[in-house]
Amino acid sequence: MLDAIKGMDQRMGLCIDIGHTSRTGANFVEWIEKAGPRLLDVHVKDLKDPMVARSQVAVGDGMLAIVPMFKLLKKMKYQGGVMLEYEIEAKNPFPGMQKSSRTCAAFWPASGDSRLRARDFSPLPCRPRPGFRLRAAAAISSELESALI
Repeated sequence: MLDAIKGMDQRMGLCIDIGHTSRTGANFVEWIEKAGPRLLDVHVKDLKDPMVARSQVAVGDGMLAIVPMFKLLKKMKYQGGVMLEYEIEAKNPFPGMQKSSRTCAAFWPASGDSRLRARDFSPLPCRPRPGFRLRAAAAISSELESALI
């Protein structure tokens, strides 16, 4: 994909979904580094088995290289979007989303603040902008808003 956009405008970039990338057998941390400034968006999740999609768990409870990824993004001064993809526990996803979000914030605090609040969530992807904001790809209910404070 990087070869396909090589000569294009710098606004043409990549989204790396770390779950999909790991299931191909590729090292997503290496691909994030290769993408460099072309990286516009990262989809974060964690897996018990990096090769099995249905092994998703809360971020931090699986086998994916979450900490090295955030360290690299910080080193790169990455300014794009980081989206939590929490696709399990459909009847009550909020505790797992909250745990995943807090884990991500601990590795790379949102704007220097490790307390995650409802305003740090959005049901829609955000445009790249200065400062890190963790976004959840799910609607947030009023119950979750009070639980996040």
